[in-house]
Amino acid sequence: MSIINFRKESIGWKFQIFRRNILTGFLNDLSEQESSGFLKNECDEVKKVLEKLTNYYTAVPLKNIWKHYNKFSEIYSEWNKYTGIYDTAIKKRHSNLLKLRKIRYKIAKKSRVIGHLVDTEADLKFIDAQYEAMNNLVKAFPEIFKNLSKALVIILTKLDKLN
Repeated sequence: MSIINFRKESIGWKFQIFRRNILTGFLNDLSEQESSGFLKNECDEVKKVLEKLTNYYTAVPLKNIWKHYNKFSEIYSEWNKYTGIYDTAIKKRHSNLLKLRKIRYKIAKKSRVIGHLVDTEADLKFIDAQYEAMNNLVKAFPEIFKNLSKALVIILTKLDKLN
């Protein structure tokens, strides 16, 4: 729950539901792929999306939250660095998934605190760009990012109810 009670049509509210749903869906998909990892082209596309998210956060003065997204991106790269279905690779991916969960928690904690800044420092382009980046990932690999896809559907349903 957010510290600030956002109006449902506000940028801050859209920011909070992104944080709450999207990163969780993404981590759930990584968890399901833990035993095999991603192919190089899949991994490269995920890296591009995570780099875009980091770049989006550098564009708005939100208390250096971009550093958490940058770290998230770095740890993700480590997650898929270990290829194959060997026990060692699976254990390394699991270890990195745990690190990603901790970073996601830090992002969530920081987001709750700075949420009010989003309403004043960001615009809808900032929020929409994040959704678009993650949606493009789902479109590119729908068979992999099923949880991320569900999270996007939930969010879009909530947003449609506002209109």
